[in-house]
Parts: sequence; C-alpha cells; structure tokens
Amino acid sequence: MMKLLVTWLGGIVVLLTAVSVQANPIQEPLKSHPGCPDLVVQSINTPGWDIATSRSVIKAEIKNIGIGEAEKTLARLMDPYTSQHIGVPHTDVAETPALLPGASATVVFHLPYWPYDPTADFTVTADYKNTLKECKEKNNVKLYNPLN
Repeated sequence: MMKLLVTWLGGIVVLLTAVSVQANPIQEPLKSHPGCPDLVVQSINTPGWDIATSRSVIKAEIKNIGIGEAEKTLARLMDPYTSQHIGVPHTDVAETPALLPGASATVVFHLPYWPYDPTADFTVTADYKNTLKECKEKNNVKLYNPLN
C-alpha cells in the first residue's frame, strides 16, 4: 500500500491512498470429472463388400479428444431404415480398445446386406452403452450420409 499527500488549491489537504493490486489469472471451472476422456466418431468410411463372407464392411474411426484415458468400450453401427425379421433396425457392435488422450482406433462393423446407395443413412455411436464417464456425453454419434 502506498500513501500520497496531495495539496488542493485553496489550502485543503487531501490524503489519497493508492492500493496496488496483483492480478491473479482467472481459473477455468473444473470439469465435473477432471482428467476425463471424450470419445467421438471422427469418420465413417464408405461401405465395402467382403466377397468371402457375403457381407458389407463399414469402418469408423473413434478418437479420444478428452484429457484422460478412455477404457475399452463398445461402438454401435445402426441402419435405421432397414429392419430385421423381429422389426428392429439392423445393427452391429464392435469393441473400441482403450485409448490414450489424442489416440484413435478403427473399428469394423458388418451388415448382412449391401447398405450403400447414394441416399444411404446410418449412424455410428461411440460408447453406445454409456459405460464411460466422459467430459461430454452428447457428442458420441455421427451420421453417415454421402449426400450431405
């Protein structure tokens, strides 16, 4: 603290006190779970056909964009416009290995038919069972649509 004595015109003496302030950087609020992983579907490749097994092959890249390690989880591909004989959409599930921050892995899905045409739509969901506590839980789904 520093004191200053200032004489004002007319003989009035005013005592001013100057305070030096040290700035502290503003800290960002802590995430609800520090060191959290965050899985996203980075990309979905155009389907291919496996002649030997007579099924389609769809590959997707799952990436951990969080700051913590992600344990192994399950990813799901869903074709919402086709249904199986039991009336639910065709799906396939593939394991995503544990991923360090910034790492990615390619997961491979299979469908028993050819799903691709210019208007094909399907989704891939990382951590579809929501077993991993992530920084963001609402960024796990990616839509594949070759026209968009």
